[in-house]
Amino acid sequence: MIPFFCVALALGAGGDSVDETRTVLEAGVEKWTRDVSFRATYTLRQGLAASVEAGLANGIDPTLSDPKVPAYEARGLFNKMGRLIRYSADFGRPAAELAGRSEEGNPNKLGFSQRVVHLVSFDEISNGVLQVAYMPEGPGVVGVTLRTPDVTGIGVHSVGFPNPVQPHGNPRFRPLRLWDLGDGVNLDPERKKVTHLPGQRIQVELEQGGSHKLARRVVFWTVPSPPVIVEIDDTITEPTGASSSSSIRMSDFRRCSAGHVARRVRSVSSLGSGLVRVQDWTSDDLGERAPTRSDFVLKVPASTAVGGLKQLPPLDGVNRVIDIEKLSPDDLGSLDPSAGVHRGRSPNLTRVVVALNVLVVLLLAGYVLYRRSTQRRARSIPPSPA
Repeated sequence: MIPFFCVALALGAGGDSVDETRTVLEAGVEKWTRDVSFRATYTLRQGLAASVEAGLANGIDPTLSDPKVPAYEARGLFNKMGRLIRYSADFGRPAAELAGRSEEGNPNKLGFSQRVVHLVSFDEISNGVLQVAYMPEGPGVVGVTLRTPDVTGIGVHSVGFPNPVQPHGNPRFRPLRLWDLGDGVNLDPERKKVTHLPGQRIQVELEQGGSHKLARRVVFWTVPSPPVIVEIDDTITEPTGASSSSSIRMSDFRRCSAGHVARRVRSVSSLGSGLVRVQDWTSDDLGERAPTRSDFVLKVPASTAVGGLKQLPPLDGVNRVIDIEKLSPDDLGSLDPSAGVHRGRSPNLTRVVVALNVLVVLLLAGYVLYRRSTQRRARSIPPSPA
């Protein structure tokens, strides 16, 4: 177990270096992310604000709108129990094509026409080895896939949506490490500063100049063990002078297993062209009861098309039961349209085949977009789920 009393030493002893303090805080973040457990129902709202300052202070301004940043309200579950994570979102309306957006590159490269849709309801479960993704819209489709080592975050569909475990939309975000802009970008050595703040908080500031300018401020509340992040401000300035920024505030912490967790996460991002996006994640019941294994079992209608497994999941009355902890890589198979048909019923086979084709396309397109969003240069962050 990491001796988190060392945090107090690092904060209280003037002789400790900034690097030592950062190392201790990073170890705390990693331990917290790995071990913390909680169950929550939540509401996630997206909208616009007149400025970053207004967004942080007042949240979404209902009088502002822009089709480039669709307003929405989603409800769902966020459950975490060690390596088990479940994140679902129900947007309460069918997915819609996003006007003015097209996929980069040749739209016919893969041999099919492409449309960019948004607000796709989902339910994703991961145990660090396998990934289960359920899209309930229409006939409903489920895909079970192997989680590759380079994948970070909860899943493909939840990328871009904040939550208490990953408050930044980009799952490759590391709070105390500036963005890696890749080869060909000339940056000066990193400058670091640690400041003690009132209320038993510590502020870490990171800066890097050169062809681009990076600046980040992270504030920890050090009373809990391990310490928790309460504020993040991140800015990237291009050589042209254009900049993008994101600011995150976390509050209303509840004591949970292995650490404190925020019931409120507000993410405010300056997207350019004067647009300021606000995402508010809130939960009224986080921490009221501990999660159990059953919170990570997916139940879907028996007629739901299921892909990625050699055998259909078992039936429990009218539902198929997908328990990720009872599956292993040996259970994985090809996406076979006939596998999605419940033999005891007669669903429209054409509908099932279309649903599975859509699943294959979405999984492929989602993976491509996911890799792009997490590997592209940091100037494009934070990724928008719109």
